[in-house]
Amino acid sequence: MPTEGRTCNTTVDLAFIIDSSGSISRRNYGKIKDFVKYLARSFGISPTGSRAAVVLYSNSASVKAHFGKYTTIEEFNDMVERLPHEGGFTYIDKALELAASQLFPRARKDVPRIAMLLTDGEQTDPNGTVNLRVASAPLRRQRVRLIAFGVGKRINVRELRLAVERDEDVVRVMKFDDLKDKVRSYTKSLCEAAGKGT
Repeated sequence: MPTEGRTCNTTVDLAFIIDSSGSISRRNYGKIKDFVKYLARSFGISPTGSRAAVVLYSNSASVKAHFGKYTTIEEFNDMVERLPHEGGFTYIDKALELAASQLFPRARKDVPRIAMLLTDGEQTDPNGTVNLRVASAPLRRQRVRLIAFGVGKRINVRELRLAVERDEDVVRVMKFDDLKDKVRSYTKSLCEAAGKGT
């Protein structure tokens, strides 16, 4: 029986890597949460279906949910709603490295693995951080398809392109209000790609 609101029938392990830095207003942080909940519902989080995990990052990165911890969409949404707005800087490299070391070793071997990176900016202090091509390499070795959603006018598209394998996996959105509309059209192609193997 399909989960209510589910638009993708492909079972996946889906990680959200969420920017919680100070450049995002509280109002826009709420829109990011709505986006994450919408996408989780689209893929049908359930005990026997898709699973979701969350890494939050700013000055540092931390795991807020491992795969399988929240087995219903209601539990997952409650956790997302409680995610703190940390403020601080934007260290994308730390988030990618943490997802590779802590999340995806626990992912299932027989389902597609997807990581959604959300950010409104670029790496803080590029000279003092790990290049995103290097930071994302462990995810590629784990057969994770990384998709970068950049929101706003301060996005460094070239930098985000380093983290992903395909040009189409950098998704530029001008306003936080447009996130859901953008992902609605994107989810169908992503679901089809996941169904064929990423």
